[in-house]
Amino acid sequence: MVEFKSKKYLHFDNSMEYDDVKNYVENPKKIQMHSFFPLIQYVNSFDKYEQEDKTIERKERPIKTKSRTIMYASHLDSYIYTFYGRRLNALYNTCAIKNGIDDCAIAYRDNKSSKCNIDFAAELIHNICEMEESFIMVGDYKTFFDTLDHANLKTRMKETLVTDELDLDWYQIYKSVTKYRYIEKSLLNEKIGTDGEIKEFIKNRIRSRLENGVKERVKWSYFQTYKEVREFIEKNGVKYNQQKFGIPQGTPISAVFANVYMIDLDKKIQELVMNNHGIYRRYSDDFIIAIPKKSLATVEDFKFVQSEIIDLINESGLTLQADKTKVYEFCNKEIYDLEINKRASIDYLGFVFDGKNVLMRQKSPYKFYRKAYQLIEIAKNKSRAKGLKKTSI
Repeated sequence: MVEFKSKKYLHFDNSMEYDDVKNYVENPKKIQMHSFFPLIQYVNSFDKYEQEDKTIERKERPIKTKSRTIMYASHLDSYIYTFYGRRLNALYNTCAIKNGIDDCAIAYRDNKSSKCNIDFAAELIHNICEMEESFIMVGDYKTFFDTLDHANLKTRMKETLVTDELDLDWYQIYKSVTKYRYIEKSLLNEKIGTDGEIKEFIKNRIRSRLENGVKERVKWSYFQTYKEVREFIEKNGVKYNQQKFGIPQGTPISAVFANVYMIDLDKKIQELVMNNHGIYRRYSDDFIIAIPKKSLATVEDFKFVQSEIIDLINESGLTLQADKTKVYEFCNKEIYDLEINKRASIDYLGFVFDGKNVLMRQKSPYKFYRKAYQLIEIAKNKSRAKGLKKTSI
């Protein structure tokens, strides 16, 4: 099993080593009484390059800003979510095999860690080519995590855990993720300072205490005592998810909950697709389906199956993003968009397939370089903090 790694981000509690809290995290009686800190919410915005127009110079290529709301848990709570998430994921894997959907859901699966997106994309494209001629549907769920129905999630959890009622520790986990509390990071930064200012304050406090021989431990967190946390919440309030649907995106257990939620729908779609000798793959909130023309001879036949799939999705409480739901035809080694009757390409897991060629999606190198530059900047900051000589990169 992958080790539990300590992380240094700021939250309401201090960073800690797993060995120091292992007995607490793995004790069900402790967890059933555990009081979870509010999550911290922030909006992650990033630039997304649109499909390149060959007539436009690269520097003028249109850019779309995409935003995603992320919530992250305190250090101790993250360990709890990680521990229970791994237990649930192992049971989910067993359930997926039993229900014939082990190959369908490919995201956040520890039993598929030997494969990456390149393997999954290659497998799917190979299957499409093997069909020679096929109809293809791609879909993307609208506000996926925000629309997961709590009652359905609880039912799927009980089935996965093979129990009539959730044990008290599992119920506490379920309740903390469905009826979650959160505080906006922008509010914290407005009231007590930016992360950079707080980190600098902590560093100076540590330095001052060391110089004065004070051995009291300084916490690497927004607050130095739980009393300060309580006072902040009492003064500024905390937000709640009061809906009967929605879970936060960003906790270590959210992705596992999402896969568990999808068990019944994945099974129904898989059975429908397999009855037509096709292939179905879902990566978190987007999916792709390919069915050979040997099974569905006409576009009308395929669109009938497509309408059945959409009905199943609607019955589950989920909704497709209309602008990202596309239908294609693969024939003569070319891809055609059936809505506009023009040649097109399929975008899947960072790769673009036009029927003959497979290319890396344009935004994939951009994401790689963006991450690389972030890591380089972190390394530079650490070097400066330690007084090391500047390294040219």
